[in-house]
Amino acid sequence: PLSVDTRHRIAQSLLDWFTAGVSAAAQPAAHELRKLAATLFPGDGKAPVFGGACAVSVIGTAFCNAGITHLREIDDAHRTAMLHPGIVAVTPVLALAAIRPMTQHQFETAIVAGYEVAIRCGEVLGSGHAGKFHMTATAGSLAAAAATAVALGLNARQIQHALGIAATQASGLWQFVDDQAHESKPLHPAFAVRNGITAAYAAQAGYPGAKHFMNGARGLY
Repeated sequence: PLSVDTRHRIAQSLLDWFTAGVSAAAQPAAHELRKLAATLFPGDGKAPVFGGACAVSVIGTAFCNAGITHLREIDDAHRTAMLHPGIVAVTPVLALAAIRPMTQHQFETAIVAGYEVAIRCGEVLGSGHAGKFHMTATAGSLAAAAATAVALGLNARQIQHALGIAATQASGLWQFVDDQAHESKPLHPAFAVRNGITAAYAAQAGYPGAKHFMNGARGLY
């Protein structure tokens, strides 16, 4: 059972996520993200995208909304984890909630799982990692996998496999800053969410992930 304080924080997180998305939905960059999502992830458009109708799949919705909510850089941030946790925790759960039955408790615990994994992994990876890699993209991939896995109702072993698969796909170089490619930054959380959702579905399908994805000799840490 979730405490009153935790549920209040979830409500704050949802308000923050919607505010960031709605405030950026009319920007030209949001229009470009919707076009890109429609090209890459065509679908029935059952899950809503910020800015209006968009015929995309659930992954397309999550990809697009993650990018849009990061456009104005007002999405929530965690100081010691050095990332934006809500964008990778909330986005996949809301996309999935539009297309599959989900109890309120499952919805809430999935968001909590995304936050916990994002922040704990970010703190463990630390400033040395954050100096070279965009933590929202790397630790964010694991967070999106955790949130999706819980939303899908996966068991503990499957969740571990999902995290291992997501860690393999975790990427996001800061080099775009040096090369003046700032317009591509919203793609980092978009790809993180895409990779996390894919990892969770792959684990559900029976694919194994690295067990020691964080602390193994060739793990993410």
